[in-house]
Amino acid sequence: MLILEGDDGSYVEWRGVGIRDRLAARLRAARLDGELAAGSSPDTSVRLSLRARVLGRTSTRLELARHLRGVIADAERGRRPQSFRMPVCRRKVLNARPELEELATRLTAPGVLGVEGIALTRRLLTDGRGPIYTRPGADDLVIALVEALLALDPCPRPLEHPSGW
Repeated sequence: MLILEGDDGSYVEWRGVGIRDRLAARLRAARLDGELAAGSSPDTSVRLSLRARVLGRTSTRLELARHLRGVIADAERGRRPQSFRMPVCRRKVLNARPELEELATRLTAPGVLGVEGIALTRRLLTDGRGPIYTRPGADDLVIALVEALLALDPCPRPLEHPSGW
């Protein structure tokens, strides 16, 4: 049983959770992660709530942190000739190493984290067209990592641009 609120926060609805909801949340994980990363409240639908629970699990957070550290290791090693992994953009990853390490550390720390930040982190790691893997001349990775770090705060605050403007 879940408690859901309306978009305007004006009503509360009790909803039972069925097998269809659980299956849909699993099959549509990427889309639901996108909605959560965009700031949708997990309290607005059963499927978003179920997905937020999965993202907030310690095991999920540890896996994301391990993956972030693997991205750093891949950048340090360089491209392996017969690897099936998506090659990272070495320059950008090495430049963003402090933010990557801080994000991994925050994910492994005890306590509640904002689901938006966890979803943003997952999207960064799984989107092969994202700033970890593409556009070597762009400086978008640090900005995306700072956005994820700020969104990990369970009490949201206004987002400030990393460069201060």
